[in-house]
Amino acid sequence: ADLSEEAVATAWDVARKAIRSDPVYRGLMLDPMSDLLPIGPDPRSGLWEFWHIGSGRQPFRGANGRLRRTEETGIVLVLIPPGSFMMGSPTSEAGRGTNEDEHNVTLTKGFYLGKYEITQSQWQSVMGTGGTEKWRGRYVQIHPEHPAVYISWEDVQTFVKTLNFLHGTKGRGGPLYRLPSEAEWEYAARAGATARWSFGDDETAL
Repeated sequence: ADLSEEAVATAWDVARKAIRSDPVYRGLMLDPMSDLLPIGPDPRSGLWEFWHIGSGRQPFRGANGRLRRTEETGIVLVLIPPGSFMMGSPTSEAGRGTNEDEHNVTLTKGFYLGKYEITQSQWQSVMGTGGTEKWRGRYVQIHPEHPAVYISWEDVQTFVKTLNFLHGTKGRGGPLYRLPSEAEWEYAARAGATARWSFGDDETAL
């Protein structure tokens, strides 16, 4: 990819204009992020995706529009639009918890969310580890494209702090990189659906 200052600025100008005019994003105004390069909207969801430059190589779209990834591919973030949804679950839903009362939630700001699990390769690239990861010596297949596992909450906090420290990027009101809130995660996972899962209520489709 052309990562010259001019090329990156042009890519961001195109992305910002397209996102601002897209009704899905409701006039969302983005600040360019030096760590991220826009790679365009997903052809299925229409949501914009961004490549995290410091975590690996740039992904490219195949003929079917899906991103083609390798063991060297970096983190891909999806820009989730602001919106409202019904958080929780109805009392009639099987397997619901006692703390899942339904209530309306409005997210007034868009946010970035990882499209895939963090891979072993991406973890190593960000953390600078090599052969000392917690998943080694356990019942885990070692492969660059497999998810980083046996990761504690504290480990994730260190990973996030390292991202922010290495790349020196801060969003408005705090660091750019963080874990999503419970509401943000559920909003994105539901993808506009009101069923038990984003694809419906059929458990056999899991």
